[in-house]
Amino acid sequence: MASYVPPMKRNEGLCGEADHTVLIELDGEGGTVPGWPQSAPGWADAAVAADGAVYYLTRDRLFSRTAGGALRRGWPVAVPDVYPECSRYGPYLAPDGTAYVLADGLRAFDANGQPKPGWPFGPETGIAPPVCATDVPPATQPAIAPDGTVFVAVRSAAVGGPDDRIDLVAPDSRGRMLPGWPYRLPAEPVAGIALHVAAGRLHASLAGCDGTTTILALDRDGTLAP
Repeated sequence: MASYVPPMKRNEGLCGEADHTVLIELDGEGGTVPGWPQSAPGWADAAVAADGAVYYLTRDRLFSRTAGGALRRGWPVAVPDVYPECSRYGPYLAPDGTAYVLADGLRAFDANGQPKPGWPFGPETGIAPPVCATDVPPATQPAIAPDGTVFVAVRSAAVGGPDDRIDLVAPDSRGRMLPGWPYRLPAEPVAGIALHVAAGRLHASLAGCDGTTTILALDRDGTLAP
């Protein structure tokens, strides 16, 4: 199990740049696992795979280390510069070992650090939805189904433009959109979107700017569940 020490920050603003992040792996008795800690530049966002491998995103690099702290062959890999300290941009791990990162679209890398065919997915206008009264929109964390389908919210056009809207999309593990998708959300701006897969359906919780919450359940074909 991995534990992460908060990084030393140069300022405490919402998107304040971090000097570094210290990543520590602890054993069942609370001791530090040999090979750890590891230091990452900037603010690192991390995830742990079923085999114990640790993935972390820092600035424009995605790293993968073994449970013993060794850098895995093929890593790190370059990604477009993102700012995990403003919101969570990944990595998100699928059951088959694919690591996803939200950047200029949704990018996918296999366990060897190679970009997966068919990816990235999504428009260059971005993954994050518009929000209420802030210029720093949070990324919507994708929901990954057991079969590898990835559900995520994408912005279809520039924020504030005439065609600005949010779509829920559903690419399969090869980056191909499932039939019946995308699902277009109402035009009103939202404070946040939470996605969750359960019983073969996508559940989307939409937090409105007026404090209300709307919950949708969508079947695999992109239609509203009864």
